Amino acid sequence: MRTRILLPFIVAPVLLAAQVAELDHRSKSRFHADHREAHGTVRDLDDPIWTEDFENGLNGWTVATIEGDVDWQTTTTGNTSGYTPGPLESTTGFPSGTWIVADSDAEGTAGYSENTTVTSPVIAGLGDHGNLLLRFEQSFRQLNDDQTLVEVSGNGGADWSTYPVNTLVDGNQSTAGAPQSEVVLINISTALQGGSNDIRIRFRWISLEGFTYSWQVDDIALLPVRANDLAISEAVHAAWNELAPDYADLPCTIYLQGEDRDLHFQARITNNGSAVQENVRLRVEVLMPGGTSEDLYSEATALAPAATQIFTITDYALPGAIGTYTFVLSAVQDQEEEEPGDNSTNIQVHVDPNVFARDEGIVVTERDN
Repeated sequence: MRTRILLPFIVAPVLLAAQVAELDHRSKSRFHADHREAHGTVRDLDDPIWTEDFENGLNGWTVATIEGDVDWQTTTTGNTSGYTPGPLESTTGFPSGTWIVADSDAEGTAGYSENTTVTSPVIAGLGDHGNLLLRFEQSFRQLNDDQTLVEVSGNGGADWSTYPVNTLVDGNQSTAGAPQSEVVLINISTALQGGSNDIRIRFRWISLEGFTYSWQVDDIALLPVRANDLAISEAVHAAWNELAPDYADLPCTIYLQGEDRDLHFQARITNNGSAVQENVRLRVEVLMPGGTSEDLYSEATALAPAATQIFTITDYALPGAIGTYTFVLSAVQDQEEEEPGDNSTNIQVHVDPNVFARDEGIVVTERDN
């Protein structure tokens, strides 16, 4: 029964040369810049040097299930039962394509742990690229403690670098906008050891309790790296977790006028470029009712290539004026940004004299109040 949180592996040596991407004429993945967590990037398959969309099945990818009954598999329907968000609406997968899924809701058994991986064939021909970005589209729903990991090897599978994703998705919550796809961009340069002709990419699903929800993935790509390229992700206006002593700081969409609510802005900033970025900080522009505004800044630091760090601005007292507040969270640095499209995201809340709300009908049944 689901509980509710309130408030070594050998890959067959199949060579896969760097593929030339064929751009789809359909509209690209949707990005959400509202009062949900948003991942926004303009690098929408603009210049990939390798791609995989699973329209030809697994296409050399290898599935290995270490524990449990859940296996990675291709799908045209995704996870559709219970409280799941529905089929992944990815660039090539929606409405009639194919993608991959680890579907604990359909295949798992409560009380039995799950650990399954899907690993690419050898990605060859990219040895001149010492720095690369991994981009993919996803939909994930968390129950309590599921883990979604991306693992990359630059030496034929002898060593793996692990990149956790979805770490800020709370219990019984989904990625932003699900089932519409969310874009994830990861700098995998540290795994390449200066450049590799034997790159392998692995997605790992782990559920400790079993019979949870799912992770759906599609449209995987490798992108070249710019010199100066920060990216913001995992942005929230009210950072909170289940270890907090109370529920006072839960993120809301409508705040009651007269209640004292301190906001705690938080965002992950990643250096996806090849050069050190100086004086990196989180900026929050607060756009208030009536047209006034103010800027807030976190402490600053330098970020090396591929480095990532959580930046915070705490104890901001939400003004009491009735109306809509827009928070523009941005990653800023001294260098001139070359990819500004993934440097900011908007979060919107309201102050009302009579209404207090956690979730103003964004997705029905999606958020526990």
